[in-house]
Amino acid sequence: MFRSLICVIYLILLSITSSLAGIKNDKKHFYHIEYRTIQDSTKAVKLKSNPLKLLLEALKFKKNAITKEQQRVKVLIEKIIKNDTLLVTVKHLDEFKKELAESNKEQFQTLLDLIKELQISDKKTPSDEPESKSLDNKPFRLTKEPDPNDKYINDLVDKLIPILTNTKEEQEKKNSRQEQLKLIREVYANKNSFIDTINDSTAIRYRLKLGHRADVLGIYPHETKNTINKYNLSTLSTLIYDYYELDPSTGLAKNFNRWSDSDIINNVKDVGAKVILTVTNKNSLETAKFLTNKKATINLINNTLNLLEQRDAEGINIDLKGLNKKLRPYFVEFITLLSNTYRLKNKQYEVMITLPVYDENNAFDIPALDALTDRFIIDFSQKPTNYPGPIAPLIDESDYNIQSSVSRYLNIGIAPYKFIVGLTYYGAEFERNLRTGVESFKNYIPYQQIRLNHQYAPVKYNKEQAFASIEIRDDEGNLTGHIFYDNEYSLEQKYDFIIQNGLGGVAIRDLVADEGYGELWDLLASKFIRIDTVSKEMISLKPSLAQDQSIWEYIKTNSISYYKALQFPCDAKYDHPDQLLLRIINIILGFLSISIIVILIYQIKAKGEKWRWKKLLIKFLIVLINLCIITIFMWLYIDSRFKWFGAGENCISMPFIILLLIIFTGIIFGSIIMRLLIFPAIQHDEKP
Repeated sequence: MFRSLICVIYLILLSITSSLAGIKNDKKHFYHIEYRTIQDSTKAVKLKSNPLKLLLEALKFKKNAITKEQQRVKVLIEKIIKNDTLLVTVKHLDEFKKELAESNKEQFQTLLDLIKELQISDKKTPSDEPESKSLDNKPFRLTKEPDPNDKYINDLVDKLIPILTNTKEEQEKKNSRQEQLKLIREVYANKNSFIDTINDSTAIRYRLKLGHRADVLGIYPHETKNTINKYNLSTLSTLIYDYYELDPSTGLAKNFNRWSDSDIINNVKDVGAKVILTVTNKNSLETAKFLTNKKATINLINNTLNLLEQRDAEGINIDLKGLNKKLRPYFVEFITLLSNTYRLKNKQYEVMITLPVYDENNAFDIPALDALTDRFIIDFSQKPTNYPGPIAPLIDESDYNIQSSVSRYLNIGIAPYKFIVGLTYYGAEFERNLRTGVESFKNYIPYQQIRLNHQYAPVKYNKEQAFASIEIRDDEGNLTGHIFYDNEYSLEQKYDFIIQNGLGGVAIRDLVADEGYGELWDLLASKFIRIDTVSKEMISLKPSLAQDQSIWEYIKTNSISYYKALQFPCDAKYDHPDQLLLRIINIILGFLSISIIVILIYQIKAKGEKWRWKKLLIKFLIVLINLCIITIFMWLYIDSRFKWFGAGENCISMPFIILLLIIFTGIIFGSIIMRLLIFPAIQHDEKP
């Protein structure tokens, strides 16, 4: 009996996980689940309750549940058991699955763990029925005996509710991030002045600028086309141009190109970011050959200095492969010569060194290099072992996780701000041998391809170690491998670790690896971009005439303000100009117009149509009325309370004079059409 209940829960959870994973009915399934049809039996004992009913009752009275999501699940379950059916069939579960909306793929692993736990519990818990009895052709049955079923139903609800809660909290976090990104984009767009109204007469004007909580280094491979231009490069503090491949015999570049004409360098310089050139090589033999060749080291230093001066770059990153303990003093000697030569120049060039995750060979004399180097980049972009798993776990039992690596380097006594954590937008793909079940490393795959090629695959998320993974299956459902990578959730954990520990920042390899998917770039901006208030000032929304200001100066000052507000209606710098003078002008023009109308009516009645001032006053009245209409439009255009008019909420950046020209052009063309086409036709029809 208890096994039957566990089987029901198992089927329910499998249905939910299929929906959560976003597996469509018209797509090929990654998981082929074989349901065993539960047939009715004439000899079966009559059920006293439906397992789904128990789940429903538990949900009804469970505290701290999410009201909306809880109600939705309750309605779905009630729909399935509305006829008080005694059997939970595959058909019912399929209906339940179809009704559930697609949720975050990241909850998939949580539900799988829950299923696994229930399976283990099934094995450990004694059953009322003999183990030899088959569940085939048997209905599910519940009894009134004090059994653990109620406990497991409640445990099930206890574990489902946090999943729903996490989804809600995650959505709130996303909404907050979107608001922050919106403000960042507005500052990017040179809208750096914002007004916060306190009351009807007073407001505060803030002037903002963007800074960095920690440095953001973007690694850009030189062979890449400039697809990076579609991103907002203001997020970067430094671009690392990768790479100058070292010829160990000469110190010159083997195949270095595109440095002199690469547009990306100009683009990042325009937004105020630095440019660093990476020097690297292939292996330990090349490193040994280069470091023991004095002439080659001098050639490298002089050649890279010329390249930096050519593009007005800021420094160099040394990333030599296969350094060992024997070469340790040679490396310190080379960095000493390089650093001293660079610092003799007028421009203070930066020197960076790329470090391994774990310096097993004790090849880097960190205390000696500290005084010669501006920053150290700890490189987590490569898989340190061939065992299946993430490239850069935040924490695990190995020596190659981020927390252990950073701790080892900090324990040497170097300031935390000097260390940059180098992460990657690539995933590690492992291929499984179907015969032996052993998985071996296959290749690195960029985030773009992971999202594109595996968009329907369930994503498992390991929150403790901070990584995402996908199971790869063939058309028959056989497991053929795994992909371990970082998504926005795992990267957020690692970014938080960097900020909370006061590290120098993050280096991303490669920025172009997520082309077409902006969530990683948005996360980078929301975590590392800081919005600073440059100044704030109290401003009056109802400015009064200064005691030492004459009437003429008041009119002149406000006339200039009106011109700027009408010329640049969407610029926050010209928000809320004094409208008192404009209101006075409107009142005067309106009063004069009404007065002339009254005079005209009185004089025409008294002296008839031949009154000598009649035409002159009519022309003057037309001018006054036009001026009054224009000033009224001006008032609407600069008053932010009116939407779609100038400075309103949905401001259209069009100078007022252009709007007037459009209006008067329409009036003129309309008059011409009336005069040339419509009036002659009317007059022709009136002729006998």
